[in-house]
Amino acid sequence: MSDLACPPLPPTRMRHRGDKISEQGDVSALCFKRPRAIDMQRASWVLSDSGVTCAKCLRVIRARKGGAA
Repeated sequence: MSDLACPPLPPTRMRHRGDKISEQGDVSALCFKRPRAIDMQRASWVLSDSGVTCAKCLRVIRARKGGAA
């Protein structure tokens, strides 16, 4: 089967690092400048740094650990 015959992959949702949680249970991403709920139709969130796929969240994580930004 060639690459052209393969069906397209489903869109992958970005995984942010969960940071702040509102009283209503909404989770804000670490990379958001102002806390707001993550759009769960387009993205998701995780609590472990190893599961993060958001480049902005990864930069903040590295900066907090003292690594290169």
